[in-house]
This record gives sequence, C-alpha cells and structure tokens, in this order.
Amino acid sequence: MRIEMTSPATWQPHLDADIEKLFTDRLGPVVLDSQQRAVPVVPPGRLLASLGMEIVHEPRPVLHVGSILEDVPYALAVEFGFHGLENVRAYTTKTGRHVRAHQRMGNSPEQPYMRPSLYQVRAP
Repeated sequence: MRIEMTSPATWQPHLDADIEKLFTDRLGPVVLDSQQRAVPVVPPGRLLASLGMEIVHEPRPVLHVGSILEDVPYALAVEFGFHGLENVRAYTTKTGRHVRAHQRMGNSPEQPYMRPSLYQVRAP
C-alpha cells in the first residue's frame, strides 16, 4: 500500500527537475516521517520497516510513499480495519507446541497511519 503524488495536471517537461527536487527534498521526507511516527509498531516491526519513498518517471515524476520496500499484505487491514475470516498458518509456539493451520474471526479496528500523513496541513 502506498500513496502516489504526481506532477500537476499542467505538467511541463522542463519542470521535471524542479518537481523531482520538491518530491525528494520536501514532500517525500515529510510524509514518510509522519507515517513512520504514526504507524502502529508490533513486533517484529515489519510494517514500519517496509515504509520508504521513491520517485518513478512514467513519463512525469511520481512520488511513491508507503510500503514499498517490502510487501506487507496486512497493511490495508491496519489502515482501514478488518472484520471477517482470516487464515492462520501452522506454527510452533515458543514452548514447542505445534498449532495447525486454521481460520479465525478477525476484528481489528482501523489504525490509520497513511491517510493522516497525507491530509496533515503543513506550512509552506
């Protein structure tokens, strides 16, 4: 899950360097920092570790901020909450007990960290 910010609709190719500098020096780091401070950290901290930013040219500069360093399938469930059946893989507990794969009813409240980082008003 990631946020995309594109160049203005009135994009002009000669402004690419300026837009990329704005994304790299200002917008990207500020939004990423806000996400990293707001993301719920649960061991092993995989969601926090997945957060990053990158600029892609397609053909105009596009800033991606969010879970881009690693695929974290539960990022949407954290951001928007989840209620329904979830699959649990087989695992072994710390005490050595084996737990078989099964389903359980999940009910997680939303814990937004991406939307607040995007909607936050920032001084110029």
